[in-house]
Amino acid sequence: MNTKRYRLLIAISILLVLLLAGFWSCHRSKTGEESREIRDLPAIEEGDDALFNAIDNLNGMEEFNSTDAISEILARFFAEKPPKGDEPIDPVLAAWPQPDTFRQAVYQVRQWLRAQPPTTDWKLDPMMAALPKSLSELPQIKNLGKMDFTPFDGFALQETAWLRDVSSSTRGDAVEALDRVRDLFDWTVRNIQLDPDRPNRIPQFPRETLLFGRGTATERAWVFILLLRQLDIDAAVLAIDQRQGERGEGRGEREEKAKGNVAKGVRDSAVRPRSGASRDTAVLHPWCIGVLIGKKVYLFDPLLGLPIPGPDGVTLDESGQLAIRPATLAEVAADPKLLRRLDIDASQPYGVSAVNPRQVVALLEASPPYLSQPMMLIESRLLHPRKMFLTTSPSAAAERWKAAHVATSHLWLQPFDTLWRRSHLDWRASALLLRDVLPLFWVYQEQTVGGGKTSMDPLEYDETKQAKASQVLTHAAALYKGRVLYFKGRFGEEGAAGCYRTARPSYQSLRLSSESDLEKQVKVWARQDASYWFGLMAYQRGRYRSAIDWLQAKTIETDPDGPWSTGARYNLARAYEASNKPELAMLLYNSNASSPGYAGDLLRAKWLKELGEKRKPAGE
Repeated sequence: MNTKRYRLLIAISILLVLLLAGFWSCHRSKTGEESREIRDLPAIEEGDDALFNAIDNLNGMEEFNSTDAISEILARFFAEKPPKGDEPIDPVLAAWPQPDTFRQAVYQVRQWLRAQPPTTDWKLDPMMAALPKSLSELPQIKNLGKMDFTPFDGFALQETAWLRDVSSSTRGDAVEALDRVRDLFDWTVRNIQLDPDRPNRIPQFPRETLLFGRGTATERAWVFILLLRQLDIDAAVLAIDQRQGERGEGRGEREEKAKGNVAKGVRDSAVRPRSGASRDTAVLHPWCIGVLIGKKVYLFDPLLGLPIPGPDGVTLDESGQLAIRPATLAEVAADPKLLRRLDIDASQPYGVSAVNPRQVVALLEASPPYLSQPMMLIESRLLHPRKMFLTTSPSAAAERWKAAHVATSHLWLQPFDTLWRRSHLDWRASALLLRDVLPLFWVYQEQTVGGGKTSMDPLEYDETKQAKASQVLTHAAALYKGRVLYFKGRFGEEGAAGCYRTARPSYQSLRLSSESDLEKQVKVWARQDASYWFGLMAYQRGRYRSAIDWLQAKTIETDPDGPWSTGARYNLARAYEASNKPELAMLLYNSNASSPGYAGDLLRAKWLKELGEKRKPAGE
């Protein structure tokens, strides 16, 4: 959001702040004296029960109908300067509220850790020695061996639970590892709309990419890698080292030929740190995501939103949808013609023309929380259904990649660089991030009359029923709750659908409302999100007719230039594909030119046309 728009919102919202101060019972940010009260709380349970209770609360935060989150967000949103207190807000965490339940859960885990005997099993992974000094000095990295648990760790644990829930709820009938990988990649592509990777864009953590449902190709790749971690499957960004091989085999010469090409795979910024790191990453050009199953490396391009097809790897299934079998690294290295399947036409070739295995480097994801001693100890205590993978060993992973003939592995700098950049945001820049958080945590009201529910929508409210027993229900963070329930596969009216409906007041009721301009605007943003996410949920449930209605009528037609225009067109085309209407699908793919993933859309349209023509009986 630009500065002018931000200041306008501040100017029109002073009244709202005053109203909220009374409406939400004068909630104050938890700094100073209140923070000390939280720290001094006694442990509720003893032993591992305290840990399990805290984890359950972190993973069930959406069930607590607390309004203190939105109060905290608004206090930060309108603050002229950072609040004073014993615990100034960390810029890394400035965009995320910490309601009392969250703080208490973090406190419980901290107390549990302090009661544990010293461990000799943990040591800092040796690959961390190669981390540039500017990154290794970050406190989240310097304290990896410390037996403490911070709010940053609390959010990381919560994020991992979401990743586990998504990887579990999207499983379907898939049994084979490769089928599960394909399903998770497809979920990631459909659920994370691509944003342009602009130079000054504030990078997102995976929890934000998941919750917002949007991110760059790099952020999409990051989420996919972490989802696979919850299946205990290795994945890495594969880069090409142009220093290796003979002239013409590397990426450098080919880059000149591919200028202007819209299909370059993961953007180079994925490994070009903006934190002042000195490692020579200029020669590493990210290409795609490699997924290691056994000793085979399967290839997926997160910018195209497609697996790189293997021999005869593009077919139509019984319903007429594209079915793509991913190529392995060995197949692509042996037959460069496989990459030509990704050329849109002669003027728009794919950004990689050939692959020499000696040039391929695996960039390994190792976010700081996955390397810490506390997470190792917590993971060791968790059994089903709480079980999740909280740790990784890049050194051990490097050996597995080596056995699959990827000889060179480095740490992927993206997680560390994102942490560095977010740590160095000033107060105002951190506050700007709250624009995307506001709709998630907004509070809605609903009137109950005689045991039933009546919307607070002025067009639907019946004054004749006021005499009956009634009360006002408060729905806090409806959109946030719906999003998290969606991750857990709870789709019905008691789950995500009911929350999304709460976040969709009619436009007419908003026009007639006496609410402030800011409150109306936030509700419009939330309505746009809920409408689009309804469409994604319908698709996920296999209800393609409903998905088409939500994506077409309630998203694209209602807001043709809205925030979800490119994602809605892509998912609408996918719904038409699944409904065996390839002509409509191709029309939408070809019209989605404003999407950063447009090359992938064009390829889907091209393949649908080619395969459809092959299916036609002779003479038609």
